Amino acid sequence: MRAVIAVSVARREAWREARAAVWKERRLLGMGMALMLANRVAALALPVAAKLVIDDVIGAHRRARLVPLAAGAVAAIVIEGLAASRLAQVTGVGAQRIVTVLREELHAHVMRLPVSFFDAERSGALLSRVMSDTEQVRIVIASGIVPLAGGVVTAAAALGVMAWVSWPLTVAIILASSALGIGLARSYGGLSAAFRDVSRRHAGMSARLAESLAGIRVVKGCGAERWETAEFARRSRALFDAAAAGVRRVARLTAGTTMATGFAGVLLLVAGAQAIAAGAMTLGDLAMFAYLVGLLAAPLVQAAAMSGELGKAAAGMARIRELRVVPTEDDEDRELASVPRVVGAVELEDVSYAYAAGRFVLRGIDLYAVPASTVALVGASGAGKSTLCRLLLAFDRPTRGRVLIDGRDLAGLKRTEYRAHVGVVLQDAVLFDGTIAEAIRYARGDATTADVRAVAALAQCDEFIERLPNGYDTVIGERGVRLSGGQRQRVAIARALLASPRILVLDEATSSLDAESEAAVQEGLELLRRGRTTFVIAHRLSTIRSADQIVVLEGGRIVERGSHEALMARRGVYRRLYERQWRGERSRSRGRSEAPVLRAAFGAAGGENGR
Repeated sequence: MRAVIAVSVARREAWREARAAVWKERRLLGMGMALMLANRVAALALPVAAKLVIDDVIGAHRRARLVPLAAGAVAAIVIEGLAASRLAQVTGVGAQRIVTVLREELHAHVMRLPVSFFDAERSGALLSRVMSDTEQVRIVIASGIVPLAGGVVTAAAALGVMAWVSWPLTVAIILASSALGIGLARSYGGLSAAFRDVSRRHAGMSARLAESLAGIRVVKGCGAERWETAEFARRSRALFDAAAAGVRRVARLTAGTTMATGFAGVLLLVAGAQAIAAGAMTLGDLAMFAYLVGLLAAPLVQAAAMSGELGKAAAGMARIRELRVVPTEDDEDRELASVPRVVGAVELEDVSYAYAAGRFVLRGIDLYAVPASTVALVGASGAGKSTLCRLLLAFDRPTRGRVLIDGRDLAGLKRTEYRAHVGVVLQDAVLFDGTIAEAIRYARGDATTADVRAVAALAQCDEFIERLPNGYDTVIGERGVRLSGGQRQRVAIARALLASPRILVLDEATSSLDAESEAAVQEGLELLRRGRTTFVIAHRLSTIRSADQIVVLEGGRIVERGSHEALMARRGVYRRLYERQWRGERSRSRGRSEAPVLRAAFGAAGGENGR
């Protein structure tokens, strides 16, 4: 029921925001309507002038009226052209502003969606929705909807004049136009489906391209350039096939529209000739009628010509609506309690979690961490350590049981407010493109330069930042690619220090570092842990010996817990893990100690060979 209410609220908010965006542009819209009316009224002057020239100037031999009629027609053409030019500018700017608001609101909505949503979606596909689909809406507003609206206004005026000239012929034209309109309406359903397929394939291809570019080092390291090229070509050809199917539908629709308007022309010639012969119409009436039929058919012809773009826009709007009705965390947490303060007492009561029905990765977890203590989570890969951290970060809710923060059920707290008191340092520290100062300030946008420099010094970042060409203004590149692994981790620690969290999650924060970098990062982590409730995941067991409580997970269950000394004395799972890791670290240490000797030996050999 809560999800249904959230979706309903999201829909109402989306409609309210859309109306607000249009209302903000009311001045431009009003100006656009005035220009459109001026343009359409001027367009009606030429048919009237044609009737008067044929009936009065030619038929009644009133040649004196030719010059005034020509001057009036020229003035109407100038007004029509100037109004059309200004209308294009106004509608173009208005459409761009409306879509800018739509894009900003859509992005804000996406940023507030639950983490579980992003687990099921590909970032490239979301990128396509936010950028490409909204752009299709702009194109149609600027070059489709407004001209079509103008065509409808002109068609309505033309119908009135046509009925005044000859209502039987007008009825016949209306029937023919209605049949064409019904055919167009039916065709648009198929077009929308075809272009939804195009949008889906385009999003899939964009997602794959984004993944391959983000992982270009893996691609090259695995020698997979040829495979990626083939995969992109396969997706590109599939996109071409889908787009070609849509184009064929548009072509058939255009052919049908052309034939229908041609048939209407034949009907006009036959019926008009009969009316003239019977004295019911003059030749000028027929000429004006022909002009007006052209104005009446223009919106239908234009709709057929724009059918491809309209189909893409309809598909884009459908994909945007699908995204907008997904409840955000704010929607789901609207009635939950605020979190003004966190002390740091964390308790898990009989917590179980399943990613899919019946497939539990955590089972019956009972755990208590006193404020400012450190809990180390130990276990083999797949034991459930990272899943437990996801629950602590409120990325997921327990399938069964409760996570308590200072005695309050986390399921009853606003997640966004709770996370303001939580910090996290991951194995692969994600830094966004920008300067080092911006990367550190990301945790707290209002931080001063002095604050940034202070936490950088505490995290031992200042020593390498000072050696960089532009210091704190050095651009670090996408994902911090211009920094080493150890430097990225220290910047991530500085970022977490600046946030000053009460609860801290360290998920494999040093596992990918060499011994020298790990030593520097470890000092920063010790400082970061001080006075905070900390949960540490680490494969290197030497980094968690100082934890107040070590929890050993196996198969999603807690099998051992206690201090390092107590667990070593039990000779159980922890001791086996520790001894296995200790042997591995000793082997790596021996390798490092032998490396200078080997380098010297190989260097000497190389020197002899060189001589």
